[in-house]
Amino acid sequence: MANKAVGVTGMLLYQDGNFMQVLEGNEHSVRGVYAKIERDPRHRGLITLLQGEIEDRQFPTWSMGFREITRAPGPIEDGYTHFMNSADAQFAANPSRAKSLLMKFKQGMEQRN
Repeated sequence: MANKAVGVTGMLLYQDGNFMQVLEGNEHSVRGVYAKIERDPRHRGLITLLQGEIEDRQFPTWSMGFREITRAPGPIEDGYTHFMNSADAQFAANPSRAKSLLMKFKQGMEQRN
């Protein structure tokens, strides 16, 4: 995988044509991967929620963890929302929610293994 070759790790979530992704690694490599994503005509409407230096990687052994979010059949229960359908507005208002979501998926995936 290209990410592994340049030392980039992270996680990718997908639902109904929308993606949320974390890229981690040295700044040069991460910016290179992101620039490649920006140039790809399949990707539109990119939004950077958070960027900056971190002490420790959150996904150090994942060249890119992937998870597709599926919807439960039937009506949505009170208190739940299909927030991924309007995630850009919700996450832009509070970017730490995006990180929290990704970390919960990481924890769930690691518990299964």
